[in-house]
Amino acid sequence: MVCAAYLFSCYINSLYQFIASVVKPMNKKRKAWLVTSCRIALLLVVAVCAFGCVQTSPYSVGRQSNVAIVEPGSRVHLNDKLTGEDFVALSRRVTEKMLTSRVVQEWLQQGKRPLLVVAVPENTTHDADILAVDIQDEIISTILEADIARVIDESSVSSRYNFILKTTVTDTSQKGPNGSRLTYYTVKLQLFSLRGERLGQWHDKIGLSKAPRSFF
Repeated sequence: MVCAAYLFSCYINSLYQFIASVVKPMNKKRKAWLVTSCRIALLLVVAVCAFGCVQTSPYSVGRQSNVAIVEPGSRVHLNDKLTGEDFVALSRRVTEKMLTSRVVQEWLQQGKRPLLVVAVPENTTHDADILAVDIQDEIISTILEADIARVIDESSVSSRYNFILKTTVTDTSQKGPNGSRLTYYTVKLQLFSLRGERLGQWHDKIGLSKAPRSFF
């Protein structure tokens, strides 16, 4: 950045000398007015460019970057992607919707705790960093806390079970001007019987927005 500023200042100086040579044949009063105006204009350009460089370099040497206090438990985002904590919270919310549904509440009314398989979530988003296992663990934990069903491992193909719960993670994005973007992430649960009949479906989503790029 220092080299760029030096080269830019050399360019400005050369441009100033060129303007001075052009106005040389003019009378002194008009020449002095024109040279002063050009000098002020060039100084304003340099000041604006320097301010822009400072604003776009949050980690420049010799200057302290902006620091913010983050409250415990808060979910901070540096881009328009969800964190693992976001997906854990989203998975819990959609699982709680399932647990309060009519289909599942009938298990309690009948005094049954059916055997349930919670399949590994299917990630269909453009984010390969999503940990499907974390989502699965949160869904299982929420079900076990409610004590509404018995969860068995998906790999236990020899075991008999009553229902299977499938999870899908999807995303949709809308792009706006100047690099702005709005992205929604959705977690969907589908409950199936042994015969493949879909008994219920629940979903919840989180939206993240990316602000447009500033001029500087």
